[in-house]
Amino acid sequence: MATRPLYNLVAAQLQDDGLPHVAQIVATATLTPFPRPGALPKHALQQQLTGDLGALDLLDASAASVPSYEHSSYFSRLALPQPGLAARFTADGKLFAIGSPDGSVKLLDAWGLLNGRMGDAGPASLLVQTCLPELPFPVRDVEFNPRGGLLVSASQDCTMRFYDVARGALRAKRKCTDTHPIHSIAHHPAGEVLLAATAHPALHIYDLASFRCFLSPVETEHHAAAITQAVWAADGSVFASCSADAIKIWDGATCRCVRTIPLAHSGAAVSSIAFSSSGSFLLSSGGDSCARLWDVGSGRLVRTYEGAMIHSLRATSCFSHDEAHILAVDEASASVIIWSSHSGDVVQRCPGHPRGVGVLCHSPAHAAFLTCSDDGQTRVWTSADL
Repeated sequence: MATRPLYNLVAAQLQDDGLPHVAQIVATATLTPFPRPGALPKHALQQQLTGDLGALDLLDASAASVPSYEHSSYFSRLALPQPGLAARFTADGKLFAIGSPDGSVKLLDAWGLLNGRMGDAGPASLLVQTCLPELPFPVRDVEFNPRGGLLVSASQDCTMRFYDVARGALRAKRKCTDTHPIHSIAHHPAGEVLLAATAHPALHIYDLASFRCFLSPVETEHHAAAITQAVWAADGSVFASCSADAIKIWDGATCRCVRTIPLAHSGAAVSSIAFSSSGSFLLSSGGDSCARLWDVGSGRLVRTYEGAMIHSLRATSCFSHDEAHILAVDEASASVIIWSSHSGDVVQRCPGHPRGVGVLCHSPAHAAFLTCSDDGQTRVWTSADL
């Protein structure tokens, strides 16, 4: 018998026998996730959060006409000499973080840039702080904790690092090592549970109070391959994951799979997913060179966005801040393509990088987005009206 399943069984049996602390010691020593969650902490249950409706909530897939939204063109506002493998804005759009190949995470002032407050030092004046790892492993994802103050990075060395950026800490205050290389991370809206999409076919679910790792309780509901990305809906009621085999929707309270969308991209691997602000729609991109919009409740395909060349797992798509537009990386031209989310028409192409674009991230609060390229630069793009 392989050792890892055996460790799983031992940890599970110890927990069933009323020895959770011993089970945790075994799991930690053997880098084994707990095989089932039992009951997740109360903060992981559905929370009804209020928020404004996005443009997509006006979309009726069966309607003969769709709302019209005027598009104000984006332009490249600033090129930073900063290579990046991951990027993320804060919820208010005032800061953004870039995860680097050398393991560091740069925190920069987006608000100062958008308001023209760049100092005499130029782009260097936007740097708020640099978070330094103890080992130089490439950063694969970065996330701001919804509660504020914490920045989390996920690195190729299977480690998540927690930086107290509110206090300007340069070193991680805590670390958590997974059993597999981590591809992406996502916080529950309450900020106390973290999803880790890894090279393992089961999604890893972390309680951040104890740093215990749980898995979905039914093994047959797991993916059949490594998980590319995982995301929460804004109200925490459901989360989604994607892999080479399918897109899966999960109940946020029970961690049971409630819907599987197989062959979501004509059998090609799914490279990214993102919920709309209401949680009613899910945007995906995949190796069939399409971005697709899905109805979460029914699993029905609502729109297909064509015109971008998407082949690798790093090519992503995302919503604009108001969800009036869909953005995706075009690997063929090293540019970003922008569609009307309602009509599916291409409204703009954004060239600028001489080499491939590996990261695309839109601000949740403003008409601005980031791209990180193989040319070693990060570009900040803003609307002409901003």
